[in-house]
Amino acid sequence: MESVAVKAGRIMLRKIDEQLEREESFCIETTLSTRHYGKLVESAQQRGFKVALFFYWLESVELAVRRVAQWVHSGGQRFNYATQNSFECATSS
Repeated sequence: MESVAVKAGRIMLRKIDEQLEREESFCIETTLSTRHYGKLVESAQQRGFKVALFFYWLESVELAVRRVAQWVHSGGQRFNYATQNSFECATSS
């Protein structure tokens, strides 16, 4: 049985493809946690889209965790605490 998160992801990717086909501008927020987004950026650029990526740097792991917790509380997908380890690894190097 396919999880709700997987279904939602598939719907989002389909909607992105529809926007590209209609040549309509759009924006998404993502952690870039999948290789698909690299291909998406290349595909959009080849179709003539101007692509802009904005990166946000947070002061601490705790702030990042609080931000995600707030997002989950407002209805976003659940936070995987393995991600917290990624925050910690990124800030310790």
